[in-house]
Amino acid sequence: MLRPMKKVRGTELLDRPDLPQADIRANLADLRRINRYLSGTRVVRNFLRRELRRTELRRATLLDVGTGSADIPQALLDWCQQEGVRLSATAVDLRVSHATMFFSGNGCEKALSLVAADALRLPFANESFTWVTASLLLHQFDEDQGVEVLRELYRVAQCSVLINDLERGRVPFVFMKLAWPVFAQSYVTRHDSAVSIRQAFKPQELEELARRAGFQNFVVRRHFPYRLSLLVEKKLASGNHAI
Repeated sequence: MLRPMKKVRGTELLDRPDLPQADIRANLADLRRINRYLSGTRVVRNFLRRELRRTELRRATLLDVGTGSADIPQALLDWCQQEGVRLSATAVDLRVSHATMFFSGNGCEKALSLVAADALRLPFANESFTWVTASLLLHQFDEDQGVEVLRELYRVAQCSVLINDLERGRVPFVFMKLAWPVFAQSYVTRHDSAVSIRQAFKPQELEELARRAGFQNFVVRRHFPYRLSLLVEKKLASGNHAI
């Protein structure tokens, strides 16, 4: 039997201010590939599909926090256009330059707003967005900060919050290394993915963070391969909707 993997804090290379632009771009390209083929985008798209059925909205707003290269909100915008839904998306990151590496000059700016901000201090009023999402973000914070991030995301959401992140464990760690030749072509990705899994949460830990944040109507789910999601619903005008 494999021993449980203890949570270990680490520093990701992508956070270094002196990291060369070429290395940043290579890492973000890997992350876009990982999101596309290893459930990152699918988990959020399925959330949005479910929310559209639940609320019956045909016009809505989305905030994606810790957006990186903004590939997930852009994929959602493309999908909503095909579904006849008018979605307005805002992507937040400490470094919005990461998103402009891929989107600047191609017309994306007309559909997607980019905002530089800290996840702990979002510059938006209460309930500014229909839905709030955050992918591969929560594991970057310790437990106390994680609770504050959850509360801040909840504050600016009208309907629901979705956290989409990694699951800590030795099996996910081995899977990650086996996937490196295809999905982690950059040395930055290989280093940061190992750090990320070691400091990610387990399902029961994510549930405990949600309780500490004061949430009651929430659910934690596993998604292959080795993703965790936390869905938190808020009370709508028509009443509570069970998850």
